[in-house]
Amino acid sequence: VEPLTPRPEEIVIERIHGMTTFHGTPIESVLRDGGVETIVPTGVSLNIGIIATTVEALGRGYRVAIARDCCAGDPSEYADDVYRNTLNNLAYLSNSQDIAKVWRSSIPPRG
Repeated sequence: VEPLTPRPEEIVIERIHGMTTFHGTPIESVLRDGGVETIVPTGVSLNIGIIATTVEALGRGYRVAIARDCCAGDPSEYADDVYRNTLNNLAYLSNSQDIAKVWRSSIPPRG
């Protein structure tokens, strides 16, 4: 999808197998080297991949914020249950616009 094509300055880490972002990838060293403290997992595997990644991230000392409008589950009606009964207890639940506002407010001005 053209709007999601990585830019040259972006880091791309492929996940070949496993149920989390951390398993079998160098993602943790990339995050630590970049000084990252909070992750925002997104994707179409809310009921498996997002939960598993959230749990692993918390276990490694990261904060987790989830933009509800950037995730999907299957079946779709199950997503509300996952947010309410699982992710609500693990992560900060928000939306992409509010998360982007926080990011913009924490970036020092250039110049």
